[in-house]
Amino acid sequence: MTNIQIKHTNQPGDYYFCSLCAAWHRCTSDPSSTGNQHLPHLDETSTNSPSAKYFFCSLCNKWHTAARKDHLQHRSYIQQDHNVNLMPSVLPPNMLSSRPSKNPASLVLGPFDDTADLWLTESENLSRIHSTAARDQCKKILDSVKGLDKSLHIQCFSKKEHFTFIVKGLRVAEIKIDPNGFVLTLRKNILNQGYTSVHQDTIDFVYNGQGNPPVSETDLLNHFVSEAKNLIGFRNDKRIGYREKWLHSLLIEHMQKDGLPGSDLQFLYYEAPAGKIKREDTDRYARMYIDILAQDRKSKALVIVEVKNDTEDLNAVLFEKQQW
Repeated sequence: MTNIQIKHTNQPGDYYFCSLCAAWHRCTSDPSSTGNQHLPHLDETSTNSPSAKYFFCSLCNKWHTAARKDHLQHRSYIQQDHNVNLMPSVLPPNMLSSRPSKNPASLVLGPFDDTADLWLTESENLSRIHSTAARDQCKKILDSVKGLDKSLHIQCFSKKEHFTFIVKGLRVAEIKIDPNGFVLTLRKNILNQGYTSVHQDTIDFVYNGQGNPPVSETDLLNHFVSEAKNLIGFRNDKRIGYREKWLHSLLIEHMQKDGLPGSDLQFLYYEAPAGKIKREDTDRYARMYIDILAQDRKSKALVIVEVKNDTEDLNAVLFEKQQW
């Protein structure tokens, strides 16, 4: 990189592409912000790509968007400053090992407060719709989507008061339930040109059990089929990131079909809410989520499946899960 200016990313206002989120982050003055916490995941290749969304101009000494093409010749090469201590670790003393974390924590763990009412089965969710007509309409949508060709890889997950439909790690639709009915949201994934990310166009349909459904069954199923083929094409061509979410989908699919090699796990819930954590800056508790919650078919023991980038500190992850 001779004759190329180096810009170390560590100051508020600095941009970088995060390999963990497959998205751009911005550093802030808050050390617990995502932009600061994910600095260890700075992707130098994507951040410094000729088609990058942002670049640091050594002439102006400030950030430009890619639209400022007349200053591209003054682009600086972005690197993480490894000499900067990004955030002090705030973990309880009984850590699994003394090895320092690559992704320091800024959270204090709270107690596990049982799982009652945190996630619901399909029948439990449907029972929350008081209108019989709306409940039947929701059940018909679920059954119709489940009846589509399995090669489309459409997965439906039941959560608390909603259903989520995912293909290859990305959402294509969701149903949000309330006592009066439900709202069906259809999501169209559109590739961000020059990047490995997508943006989503959404449209909502309100079902209250009165009159004809706001979207025909033909149009509904056409959406699922076209979006499934769209995302399968993106995956086959390696045009999108979101690798962790894709792996979630693959693991769940194998659990539900042939099982995982060397294990006999039954899939239970995806992104299941669990124990609580408290942010230091707000002194408020928020709930942690388990990537995949499964159960050993023989011992009936609960099994937590966490998918992590290979640059993350697994000791910290295991420690957090042990606490509840």
